[in-house]
Amino acid sequence: MIESPAYEIIKEEGIREGLEQGLQQGLQQGLQQGLQQGLQQGLQQGLQQGMLEDAREMVLRAFGVRFKVVPPDIEEKIGSINSRATLISLHEVAITCKDPDEFREALKIATGG
Repeated sequence: MIESPAYEIIKEEGIREGLEQGLQQGLQQGLQQGLQQGLQQGLQQGLQQGMLEDAREMVLRAFGVRFKVVPPDIEEKIGSINSRATLISLHEVAITCKDPDEFREALKIATGG
C-alpha cells in the first residue's frame, strides 16, 4: 500500500497528539502521587512534632505543679529535647523527685551535659 503525503501528515499529527496526551496524563498522575506523598509525610511529621510538644508540656506542667514555678534554665533544656522517650522519663522524674536539684541532675544525665 502506497501512503500519500496527506496520510503521513495526519499520521504524524496523530502521533504528536498521542504523545502530548500521554505526557499530560503522566504528568498529572505524577503530580497527584507526589502531592499525596507530600501530604502524608507532612501529616506524619506534624503529628510527631505535636506529640513531642505535648510531651514537653507534660514535663513542664508536672514540674510546675510540684514545685510551683519552672525556672527558665529547666524550661529551656526541656524545650531543646527532641526525644519523646526521654521526655516521658523526665515526666516521671518530675512527678517523683524530692526537689528541683534532683530533677536538674536527671535532666543533666538525660541530655548528656
